[in-house]
Amino acid sequence: MAANENGGRFRGHVVLVTGASRGIGRVIARSFAGEGAAVALVSTKADGVKRVADEIAASGGRALPLEGDVSSEADVRKFVARTESALGPIQVLVNNAGIPGPTAPLTEVTLGDWERVLAVNLTGVFLCSREVLKGVIARRDGHGTPAPTGQSARTSAILAIINIGSIAGKISYPQRAPYASAKWALVGLTLTLAEEVGRHGIRVNCICPGPVQGQLIEEVIAARARSMNLPERAGRKTNSRTPLRGKLRALPGKGPRGGR
Repeated sequence: MAANENGGRFRGHVVLVTGASRGIGRVIARSFAGEGAAVALVSTKADGVKRVADEIAASGGRALPLEGDVSSEADVRKFVARTESALGPIQVLVNNAGIPGPTAPLTEVTLGDWERVLAVNLTGVFLCSREVLKGVIARRDGHGTPAPTGQSARTSAILAIINIGSIAGKISYPQRAPYASAKWALVGLTLTLAEEVGRHGIRVNCICPGPVQGQLIEEVIAARARSMNLPERAGRKTNSRTPLRGKLRALPGKGPRGGR
């Protein structure tokens, strides 16, 4: 998808996408870039975000690959600062980074497994959202990274936070307690934050997709098959391959806040 240099719905906007090296994050990043946005790509996999940035550049878009761990407060501060220094104030934040965690009964889940899943899938959303919102508040008070030439303070303010949840945050999910708990909590965080910042015209939404074809779901299927003493191919045969459509870019527009 080539970026339209003369337009595009998000031309002049800066979008930060976490977990952008593959899967849903990669598709979201390319979709925004195709609509003219400058996109910051964050992942712990430096080679992965570099490849996605190259793909975007080859299509005429602009992307900034950044290595960072969303569960690290120091890393979050660094990649948010680098994004705003290189591209300008962030206007859309997509909290997509996540890990599947173990597939096992709760009695076999270690404290380390539990803490790591919540650190990435929940605390990471808190840290990224807080850091970006701090910049918005600072700019409204006359401080922080200034808006690019030609953009008003209102235009340069954040328009939306999009949290990528999961169907696991709406149903029971046996043998995936850490993951499901984090995704349920993410829905609560989304609704709460939407109430806090909605009066400022900032939208907060949570998308809860089902299984999406890609490396992560393949890992989950393989783990589930092993836990049931089944061949991995048995799990794959029951996995519905529904292609992901790049429609998340519609969320920053007008409409109700706090949706899921």
